[in-house]
Amino acid sequence: MTTLFTAILKTASKIPSVFNNILGWVFAAISSYIIWVGDAKGSILLILICIFWDMSWGVAAAVKQHRFVLSHLLRETFWKVVVYIGSLSIILYAERTLGLELNLTIKVLSVLGASIEMFSAAGNILIIKPDFIFVRFFSKYLIGEISEKMKKSEDEVKAMLENEKNGNHKTT
Repeated sequence: MTTLFTAILKTASKIPSVFNNILGWVFAAISSYIIWVGDAKGSILLILICIFWDMSWGVAAAVKQHRFVLSHLLRETFWKVVVYIGSLSIILYAERTLGLELNLTIKVLSVLGASIEMFSAAGNILIIKPDFIFVRFFSKYLIGEISEKMKKSEDEVKAMLENEKNGNHKTT
C-alpha cells in the first residue's frame, strides 16, 4: 500500500512544476482540446497513451545514460496506470451513479494527468536529443525534470545542455 501512496504523492507533486511554466500550459491546452472533443473513454485512452509515451522515452533515456532501469520503469508505469485509471474509474462511476453525463471531472483530471506525462516525456526527449528544436525551446523549464531523471544537480544539467547547444556532443 505504501507504493500506491508514494505513486499518488509523486504524481500530485508534479502538478505545480508542470503548471509553473509555459510548456506545461501548452501541453494542458493540447490535451484539453483532445479531451474536450472526446468522451470519458477517450480521456482514459489519452492518459494511457501519455503514460506509455513517457515510459518509452524513459527507457530510451536510460539506455543513452547506460543505466539499467527497466524494472524500475515498469513498476513506475504500473503504479501510474493504477493511480490514473483507478481514480478516473472511481470518479466516472460516481458521476454515472449520480446521473451526471458531463464527465467534467474526468476531463479536468485527464488534462492534469496527460500534461504531467507529456512534461515528463519532454524531459526524457531532451536527455536523448538535446538539440530537438521544440523541446530545446522550452529547455529552461525542463531543467528540474531532467535533473531529477539524471540524478544530477541543476547546474550540471545546465552545463550539459549548454555544451550540446555549442556543438560539443559529450553525453554523460
